[in-house]
Amino acid sequence: MGSLNGCYDTVIQQVTVYAIPVASYTVSDTCDNIPLDFIDNTVSSTPLFTWSWDFGDLGAGTNQDETHTYLASGNYDTELIVIDDNGCTDTATLSLTINPTPQVAFNYIDGCLYDTVNFLDASIINAPDNIMTWSWDIDGDNSEDYNSQNVAHKYITAGDYAVTLTVESNNSCSNSLTETISIFPVPQVGFSASTACVNGDATQFVNTSTISSGVNALYGWSFGDGGLSGQENPSHNYQIASSYPVTLAVVSDLGCIDSVTYSIEVLGNPSAAFTQDTTNGCLPLCVLFTDTSYDDI
Repeated sequence: MGSLNGCYDTVIQQVTVYAIPVASYTVSDTCDNIPLDFIDNTVSSTPLFTWSWDFGDLGAGTNQDETHTYLASGNYDTELIVIDDNGCTDTATLSLTINPTPQVAFNYIDGCLYDTVNFLDASIINAPDNIMTWSWDIDGDNSEDYNSQNVAHKYITAGDYAVTLTVESNNSCSNSLTETISIFPVPQVGFSASTACVNGDATQFVNTSTISSGVNALYGWSFGDGGLSGQENPSHNYQIASSYPVTLAVVSDLGCIDSVTYSIEVLGNPSAAFTQDTTNGCLPLCVLFTDTSYDDI
């Protein structure tokens, strides 16, 4: 720089110009009521010093990566402001459409072994979205068993089962619900019967029914001749010699029922009879007797 007298001097200063970070980020999903991952993808030549997140619903964060849950569907303007160690800053924005997540529910009733259990979907979602797919795991093995909206299933082993329904909307928002269903055992029905004769001793029935858990509570007998009984070990008098189909039905304390039918024999009584070749005569009298008895069967 020159003076009025023609004198001059020179000053040299070094100026460092820092690169501005390029802020950017991604969001893992766009469904409400599900934690969403906001991932910082900022490109910077120097370490970043601060992150400032604005999720557009009054939510905020200061970590490099954040997780945020939107409680309602709708449109949200989000923002990330980054500042590096040199104080340089940049801003990135994303407009998000948060779609509704299905609310999963299903109805069922605890059942008995071998009965058909109906699982009825009761899931809902906010309009205008729709539920498009259903996936059922009805035995807790983490694999899909059915993909229909409603399911009818028969269990072949008694016990408790974890049943999971997963539904997905037209915007790929999914949700799951797990409930436990109890499948109760049925009675293992059996009985024995004594051999009896008509108009003699009554036929004695011995109930041999068992159940794997719980107790057998009610008994219903049909003796095959119109006779009935609700006793556990009844007896019955038959009036006619024949073969009778006897049915025993047993109900458990949890309302599960099974039955069995056996054929029993009721024997006839023998009828004594004889003939003779004469009924009178002079001494010495010889009479020939012939047995004509028969069995009433």
